[in-house]
Amino acid sequence: MTMAVSLTMWRTRRAAVVCGALCTLCLLGAFSGAAVAQEVKPGTLAPDPEFAQFPRYTGLIGSRKVELLLGPKTDEPEGMHGEYHLLDTGEVILVAGDRDGNTLELEESDDGTRITGQWVAQFSSIDGLTGDRTPTDGSDPQPLTLHLVPRAAPN
Repeated sequence: MTMAVSLTMWRTRRAAVVCGALCTLCLLGAFSGAAVAQEVKPGTLAPDPEFAQFPRYTGLIGSRKVELLLGPKTDEPEGMHGEYHLLDTGEVILVAGDRDGNTLELEESDDGTRITGQWVAQFSSIDGLTGDRTPTDGSDPQPLTLHLVPRAAPN
């Protein structure tokens, strides 16, 4: 499945949930339509609770601190998806792509529709990722270095 199709399905599901929540709030009189237009920014993504269960990596893309939640797709054996958070702004960016052995190739989107960058990285033997993130126009490739965060032991 391509990134565009995956993001379109994700965006459609997310839109249905958001629309249902907004309709419920309107019916309850919690706010007017004018307030929605002022508070909801188009293209702004919120963290997806589905990705919270995935392995977490922290580190840098260029000089920016990030947290990546990345796991396997259920419908594609080599498919990977998730999201990363820019820790300085809280921005959420979706990622999806494929893993072939130790090589990871991802596309990213900051709005769920258009591709904003590509990743090519290698999983290391010490539970990390190293590679490059490149904007779609090919300018300014940035190195990425991420380390797997060990899961806390159950109490």
